[in-house]
Amino acid sequence: MQRYEGFERWHATSATERSGRIAARVGRDLTAQWLDALYDSPVLFSGLLDAHGVVVDGNHLSIEGCGFERAEILGTPFWDCGWWSPDPELAERVRGWWQTAVATRRSLSSVSRYYRAGGQSGMVELGLVPIVDSGPDGGSVRYVVATGLDISELLAAQADREDRMTADAMSSRAAEQRFRAGLDAMIDNVTIAHAVRQDGAIVDFEIDFANQSSADGAGRSAAELVGRRVCELYPSWRSTGLFDLFAGVVETGVPFVGERLGYQDTLPDGTVISGHWDIQVSRLDDGYIAASRDVTEIVRIEAAARAAALSSARERFAIDLLQEAALNLDHPDVDGVDLGFHYQPAERDLPLGGDWYDAVALGDGRVVLIIADVAGHGPPAAALMVQLRNILRAVAVEHPEPDEVLRRANTIILALHGQTTPLTTCCVGVLCGATGTFDWALAGHLPPLLCRADGTTTFLELPPGPPLGTVADASYRPDRVAIAPGERIVLYTDGLVETRTTPIDTDLARLAAGALASRHLAPGDAAPWLAANICSGEDDTAIIVVDLRDRQDA
Repeated sequence: MQRYEGFERWHATSATERSGRIAARVGRDLTAQWLDALYDSPVLFSGLLDAHGVVVDGNHLSIEGCGFERAEILGTPFWDCGWWSPDPELAERVRGWWQTAVATRRSLSSVSRYYRAGGQSGMVELGLVPIVDSGPDGGSVRYVVATGLDISELLAAQADREDRMTADAMSSRAAEQRFRAGLDAMIDNVTIAHAVRQDGAIVDFEIDFANQSSADGAGRSAAELVGRRVCELYPSWRSTGLFDLFAGVVETGVPFVGERLGYQDTLPDGTVISGHWDIQVSRLDDGYIAASRDVTEIVRIEAAARAAALSSARERFAIDLLQEAALNLDHPDVDGVDLGFHYQPAERDLPLGGDWYDAVALGDGRVVLIIADVAGHGPPAAALMVQLRNILRAVAVEHPEPDEVLRRANTIILALHGQTTPLTTCCVGVLCGATGTFDWALAGHLPPLLCRADGTTTFLELPPGPPLGTVADASYRPDRVAIAPGERIVLYTDGLVETRTTPIDTDLARLAAGALASRHLAPGDAAPWLAANICSGEDDTAIIVVDLRDRQDA
């Protein structure tokens, strides 16, 4: 790497002007040691960027001292490094500074926020010095030296307490410019105001400074705020208590920190200010320095999240009640009959849908088995399901013939809901343990599955009637089959078998094979086994498994 030509001239001129004794002592070796000492400075960040802005090297303080690994810094564009990358706008600003320094070939300095590896932020006085090769056109930039001095404590002292800034610092124009440059680099809105007093009492505040990012709730910029009195800018400032709060900070020196403070005001021109702000206020001389951030959108999102959580809790409570009413059944005890049930929702966060099962013992050795499917999921489908379940139960007790149960239930549903009733399919069966007969009828539902003792299976198909609530004066065809002891009937909803990718015949064949594979299980174990091994999980699923016991076990 060529040495910076200006530095060589400076070094030669300095040596000439010095006395011979000093010139003899100050040579290139000492100069190199001097540069090494500056590079390893424990207080100054230092690094070297190539002509493309890529970090070539950095001293220990700037990399390890900030918690970074060299591998994540070296070889990375300066503005993409962790000092700036957590804030995309800041990173773009640093890129612009580097481009300006390279384009003008002049040193550039600015005050900026920066970040350490742990996410902590601070303020740094950043310098970018181009190293230019000599050439006929003035030379080209080969490297850029980047230096930084952490001034976080200085700015905090300026903004936090009066005793942390001396009268000399406040009167110094350079110190004031540095302080204001630091405030301009902040994301928060920062204002400085002095107290307006009458007979020693604070009657108002006048804004002396507003940083570049400042914009109040009415959209007024920093230039429109400086020089104005606060109570004139915000007519409701006194009535809301903010004036007394700020005055208290100035009089007592006790800072104030407020989160999610709501404020609403109407300006003389009719503009309405409404929102929420986070505010920090500290005394500064006979006035205050305040930092604020508009959190209106955050408050709105939080309120919406709370409302959604409350609505979800209410919905879950309603679902729990419906689930308890619909599925928390006492399984009937019927001589010679073993029953097993299972329900599985398609959506785990909505544990009840439109599918359900029911069993009603008639007291004469017969049991009415009902399985049905209301289109839809969640509370609306579940609420209608509970109503239909109660209708079917009541009808089944009075008229236990399967076709009559469906016909009368269809009439009642149409009388209550008309054509607005969601599509509802249903299978009603009556099993008599004493006679070994099974009667059934279908309302648009899939046929029951009969597993014979010889290891064969049969779907009890017959022309189904229309779904419930769709056709007035609908009729349903019943049928009967003999059931031998040791044989099994499986009633189910379409969620157990139907998939989006295979024909229904293939799905039913898979159910038949699964029913035989689980034949050795008791009904109470077979029902969940079928759900776990056959069900696709794409829809709600209800299952009834019923066995006719041997006569000697009845």
